[in-house]
Amino acid sequence: MRTVIIGTPTKLRKVTAKDLPADKVLDFSFWRWVDISGLDLTPYSMENVDVINYRAAGAALPSCHYSQFRFPIDNTGITIPPDVSSYNHDLVVEVFRQASNASDPMIQKIAAYVSGGYDRSWRDGLHHLMQGTTLQDVFSTLGKSLVGYPLLLSRLKSHHDSGAVSAEKEVVQDLTKFNIGAPGDTINLSVPPSFDRWATARMLEMQLQTTHKQSSKSKVWIPQLHPTPIVLIDDRKGEWWQGYEQHG
Repeated sequence: MRTVIIGTPTKLRKVTAKDLPADKVLDFSFWRWVDISGLDLTPYSMENVDVINYRAAGAALPSCHYSQFRFPIDNTGITIPPDVSSYNHDLVVEVFRQASNASDPMIQKIAAYVSGGYDRSWRDGLHHLMQGTTLQDVFSTLGKSLVGYPLLLSRLKSHHDSGAVSAEKEVVQDLTKFNIGAPGDTINLSVPPSFDRWATARMLEMQLQTTHKQSSKSKVWIPQLHPTPIVLIDDRKGEWWQGYEQHG
């Protein structure tokens, strides 16, 4: 059952077991300005959940397929699921901080660099580490820190195999426009400052039907809204997004 829990910047909403549904399904929930510190969420389903501006020290996360954790206040001691996606910028940083070789200067350097902003990612992070060492040493050291996280290892391998290493950073895009089709076929959308992907998708579906005269069968799924929006549209029934690669 989708839940919406929102605190304020000055008073985080403490989430407890009483706030969680009896069916243990939190899919498509939206939590902002929340404190989930110490909360064991492993018994719950948390697909397509947004957790924004949060404190999660000592929390335990379940598999979080397609969920987005953004703008953490404190992730110290958080238990991260083995299948964490490389799209979860801050959880990846915490994986490095908790790694068996976390004291290695290279691991400390990559954690500090990537945590510096959402425009920093794998491509430029790897390039940042190359000063005074070889690329092979970089891949070897990072590989040791990602043991037990197959999707992160897959992402690292993809950069190794493709040579996708450069100083070019990610572009944090304007969230007021989505290009959903051919050039020029752009929907102007005022995204709620809450970054609620479920609510944004429903708004976009309404615009598809009213402005673009598309079928009411057209359903929108947003695997990522920040920093780079990704919008997928399909008219198939059910959970057609299952299997979408979120670690490439």
